[in-house]
Amino acid sequence: MPSKAAGTGQILILLALCAGLAASPDNSANICDRERSRAARAVLRQHVLPMTAKADHQLTEQCPFHPLRDTYGMQDAARHKHRGIQWKCGFCGKIFRTEAFLDQHMDKNHKNEKHPSADVCLADLCEMLHCDHFVQGHGSNFKSFQQRTAPCRPKLKGQLKHHCQDIADACFPIANGKEAALMHEYFVEHFCEAHTCNRKEQLARLETVAQLGSEHRVWGYRILVGLLMLFMVLLYAGIWAYMQYYMGQTRSDLRTVSKASAWSKIMRKTKAY
Repeated sequence: MPSKAAGTGQILILLALCAGLAASPDNSANICDRERSRAARAVLRQHVLPMTAKADHQLTEQCPFHPLRDTYGMQDAARHKHRGIQWKCGFCGKIFRTEAFLDQHMDKNHKNEKHPSADVCLADLCEMLHCDHFVQGHGSNFKSFQQRTAPCRPKLKGQLKHHCQDIADACFPIANGKEAALMHEYFVEHFCEAHTCNRKEQLARLETVAQLGSEHRVWGYRILVGLLMLFMVLLYAGIWAYMQYYMGQTRSDLRTVSKASAWSKIMRKTKAY
């Protein structure tokens, strides 16, 4: 009897532990994926924020794209390449062999280093922003992204499109003027409407986004090259002006010396007579 009672007690304890584990919240579900957050941030910086600046539209903190709401924005800004292959923490100065070790260090020691308004996990917006297309198709360094071959689900695409349109309304309210209306049209047409099972239409819309981003970068390079050329021209003109001034001064000094020498000869001849 005692052995049966002990066995029954052990079984009850195991059942209670299992029930407790089942009832405990899944902490992993609350973790924001750093790599997908970086991918979403890259899409925003390459294809959304430049167009926003071009349209002269200012994002408010009501928009989840606002940099101050980025959960990992401040932490990722403190990640620095060190001596080629190493990584350095901008908060404490420690050096790490790989980016993954630095991420673990950030999670362990600097997870509270963020702006008070930082409440958006950009990884949650990655699918809505078509990260897999832009990261996979344009030579990114995000190695963990894999080409998705799962069949398209119209219901999921509809939910993503609806979410995308809600974000467009929050970030680019049409009532805020022409600039916001232009951005709203751009974002809905190229990002939201690309959530479709029509693969040809999807690729056409996303490739247009990529081309616009490339044009923006090309113009940036052209401006940089133009400024560099202007600097070189001004530098050359400055050197030329200095040389002209210096040579002019030298010639003037030579003429003065020649005149003085001539007068000294005349005076010596006069004294000789």
